[in-house]
Amino acid sequence: MGDAEILVGASWPSLVSVVSDGGLTYSAIEGDSGQFSEVVTSGVTLGFTPRAMATLNFNTILLTSTEIDLCRVDAVTNDASLVFDPPVTIIGGGWTHTHLSHDDAGSLCGLTSAGGV
Repeated sequence: MGDAEILVGASWPSLVSVVSDGGLTYSAIEGDSGQFSEVVTSGVTLGFTPRAMATLNFNTILLTSTEIDLCRVDAVTNDASLVFDPPVTIIGGGWTHTHLSHDDAGSLCGLTSAGGV
């Protein structure tokens, strides 16, 4: 998939992305140089094909699936590898979104596959 979402409000810039095998990566970025200071990868996959993602905070990621579900993934640690709890379907069906964004004020916005909001 290759989508990535920047974590806003973290003590340093960081990035969460989905890799082609369905796993997740976490990357910390040096603020001054823009260089990656740490990159860790999950040892397991999500178990579904994601279409869009938004990070709510350091630990919580929302993703839409190709099965049009909205799922939540909670990261447990990113020490030696990225470890996350099994994805939980929050809302089954109806989530045709291909892009998601969270505004830190409680709103989740997105674009649908038909181009609507």
